Amino acid sequence: MQEELQALIRTDTWLITVDDAQISSFKEFLANHFKYKDLGSPKYFLGIEIARNKSGIFISQHKYAMDLVSDAGLLGCKPSAIPMDSSKTLQQDEGETLSDPTAYRRLIGRLVYLCITRPDITFAVNKLSQFLSKPCSGHMQAAEKTGLHAQTQEEAFLASVYSWGAL
Repeated sequence: MQEELQALIRTDTWLITVDDAQISSFKEFLANHFKYKDLGSPKYFLGIEIARNKSGIFISQHKYAMDLVSDAGLLGCKPSAIPMDSSKTLQQDEGETLSDPTAYRRLIGRLVYLCITRPDITFAVNKLSQFLSKPCSGHMQAAEKTGLHAQTQEEAFLASVYSWGAL
């Protein structure tokens, strides 16, 4: 049975997933054709923290979530226990229309990316995304609540149960 080598390539950064023997062989191939620098096992990549142990590969976006909260000016605010108030249905006209929707759109975009490791906010982010064309103050408040919820679970890891070589 032939093993499959998987590589994630972004500009000049590569992540390779395969057993150690194949990685060594692939690195040797690269060294014969290109000059490159091996940075070892990844710890942080594209806003995602990566940790490995015998159980699998764990990913977290806690630092990304905290940066999101800080950039939104919400760092000192009380975290939210829930991502969205279920008793309130957001409407198209939810308060005063934002004069500059850039901050809202940026926050929603960052929340969409955070959904990679935080499926608990996916429904709220989906609903908030429906108002990107003409967001109002109520939409921004709801988005900020979702952002404040995102900082609550530091240990929100997803585990890979695949055998990715000799972890």
